[in-house]
Amino acid sequence: MGGAGEDGAGTGGGTGDLATTRLVRVQKKVARHHIYVIELERAVRQHAKFRAANPGHDPRKPPLYVGMTGLDPETRFERHKYGVKDNHYVRRYGVRLRPDLYAALNPLPYAEAQRGVGVGARAAQRRVCSVAEMT
Repeated sequence: MGGAGEDGAGTGGGTGDLATTRLVRVQKKVARHHIYVIELERAVRQHAKFRAANPGHDPRKPPLYVGMTGLDPETRFERHKYGVKDNHYVRRYGVRLRPDLYAALNPLPYAEAQRGVGVGARAAQRRVCSVAEMT
């Protein structure tokens, strides 16, 4: 007959507040992702795959890599250089971060950062460089 959970809340308590309170998960757009830009050495242009991915590049402009991360850009650049989830162009030819091209954009919610990588790569390509996009 009586037993644990008699009040319907399963707590054995007596107020009933927990039984009538519903918790609703609220989706938050947490801005914790970053778009980052890394300048590459000009020697990266010797790779046929890089040239094929950037057919209209201007050889007077520096090649860049545009990526997205949940880490701060400095940490992500270090990880690229040490071979942790790296892009081989960045590992071999990465020179430096270019915060002048991305600092005003960050931080962003994930979906916006994901869209921004493509938009940022195209904008950087028009203004500054040839671009190896994150893949």
